[in-house]
Amino acid sequence: MSNIKQTIMAAAIAVACNTSAQADSLSDSLPLGKSLAAGQELPLPLGISANVFFMEQDMEAQSIAIDIPPLPLPTGPLQLPPGLPAESAKLESRATSTTAKIDAWVLPFLNLYGVAGYVDGETTASGFSVGGLPPELASLLPNSFSIAYSGPVYGVGITL
Repeated sequence: MSNIKQTIMAAAIAVACNTSAQADSLSDSLPLGKSLAAGQELPLPLGISANVFFMEQDMEAQSIAIDIPPLPLPTGPLQLPPGLPAESAKLESRATSTTAKIDAWVLPFLNLYGVAGYVDGETTASGFSVGGLPPELASLLPNSFSIAYSGPVYGVGITL
């Protein structure tokens, strides 16, 4: 195993042990105002969870408008007006989201949490057509396209 991997593993173990010790001392002091819940069973004061979500669905668009860049024609570039009406026979969307959540019961009735993760997805339109174009221009356009997206997701919240 390389030195870098050993160093990373040692650091991860040290952080986990240190965090565990800190969590134990913090969990003893939470929730604040335990006396408010005298005689009631309280949830664990600290929590962590992970979630992986996969979604795949067919969609239906109410309206689609498209802007087409200048089309290269033998007679010169052709600029079409913006916002041309379009239709798609099939719209499909797929996404995967992976998140982690940490939470703490600050009061017997108040839980604070934070969520962080990443989303990766793609939406595909097939059987795509633009209305009002002559057939020779329509044949220059693709009949399907995909839009890929990805990025971080994060948030905070409370539960009463």
